[in-house]
Amino acid sequence: MIGYGNEVSIDTDNVTYIENGPNYHTYTFIITRAKAPADAPLENLVLSPLTDGTYRELLFTYSLTSSEKQMLENGLPVETKGKVNVTELTKGTYNNGGQLAKTSCNWTERTVWISCSEGLHSGSNFSACRFITHPEEGTPPRAYTVEEYRCLSESDPGSGEGGGGSTGGGSSSSGSGGDDNTPCNGNGVLTGPQQPGITDPNGCTGIPTMPTLPLPNTPCRRIISENQKAKEYYNKAKFQSKLAEAKATITTDTQEKGFSFGVKDGEEAVTNVKTGSNGNSVDLDVQSPALTVYGAGHTHNKGSSDEPSPPSFEDVYLFLQAHNGIPGTSFNGNPNFKYLYTFTHDGNEYVFTITNPTDFKNFMGLYPPNEYINPNTHIWDLTKSIGIDADGVNRYFNDLGKTISESYELASAFILTKYNSGMGFSKKDGNGDFKPIFVKEISQAGKKTYEKTNDCNLK
Repeated sequence: MIGYGNEVSIDTDNVTYIENGPNYHTYTFIITRAKAPADAPLENLVLSPLTDGTYRELLFTYSLTSSEKQMLENGLPVETKGKVNVTELTKGTYNNGGQLAKTSCNWTERTVWISCSEGLHSGSNFSACRFITHPEEGTPPRAYTVEEYRCLSESDPGSGEGGGGSTGGGSSSSGSGGDDNTPCNGNGVLTGPQQPGITDPNGCTGIPTMPTLPLPNTPCRRIISENQKAKEYYNKAKFQSKLAEAKATITTDTQEKGFSFGVKDGEEAVTNVKTGSNGNSVDLDVQSPALTVYGAGHTHNKGSSDEPSPPSFEDVYLFLQAHNGIPGTSFNGNPNFKYLYTFTHDGNEYVFTITNPTDFKNFMGLYPPNEYINPNTHIWDLTKSIGIDADGVNRYFNDLGKTISESYELASAFILTKYNSGMGFSKKDGNGDFKPIFVKEISQAGKKTYEKTNDCNLK
């Protein structure tokens, strides 16, 4: 969160990133104002790249009803035609505390609908899509607000007066968003950084965004947004290149491999792939002088036949220490480190995310690894409460016919939730989405049973 005076701040932890082909993107941030009433308009800052390396800064003000805001909070798309006021800001307004530009512009507004992952539901029937209430099964329809920009006049912005924004009429359209081989990818949206005052040769002028609400406070909502970010990082080109390198010999490797990822000068950056040398584990870069580290990924190669492949409980503490620091040492952690991926020899891929920052910070103090991890077996100490529960859940699913890895995976999900770790544990599905793993405990007649469920039970 960054404050800019006048009781205005921008939530930098919650950003909507939209791409239109490989060369164009926008960022949407939430603008918050202290003491704003509950019915205040929703304000978003939208950044669209220019050819000089800077960003066009646009203030989107949405006049939405409380029910429409609730729809957005529940993951439902909202038609924004006629409900948006757009004002262009002087470049650097939210970087240097500048003033509103005097540029007066006209905006034509339309909504582009992207069908659900089954391709069956879009703008006309989005409410019938089951993915809206069960996002773990697929991607629901999405509605994007596209603003086409035309300046009527420009004058000296030195007086700091507000620019003219107008709520456009426009029309709605639906579809898949086109492809890279059609002009504007078939949706009228810019396909590359814009040169001020010049229209794209193909007539592409649209700037895409989505109404972005404050970061959800509940862990169940947060894990959805964090998994989406985890997917976006995962799909980036440099991440994929290092992943391919790390996994190239995973079935025959005798040591883990790993790399870290993040940004440098606003661009994706990664470290070199490292190979473990101490036992089997790899020493991941939590911080690096070459980039701001956002997270890391590492492999789990094939060990003994009775060794599970999912993330270990030592990985849990690695994640906790990377973000929070190590008590009793000079390492205070990297607060930007928010994602830890595990890539296994049997083809599964997992990610840990942070769903409850307070619990995540407190967990290691409540359950220190030197007390709860057995140094010989590298699993939970079976004489402690966590170890007893983990062993019980693991044996329960094993008795149901689950594999060693499946049972371990489900036991891990159960423990992380029951003991309030503040962590989300998710697994990549066939569609490339990271889906949370939830396990519930059922007590009946003095007997406990366990069941994998789609219902979020994070605390």
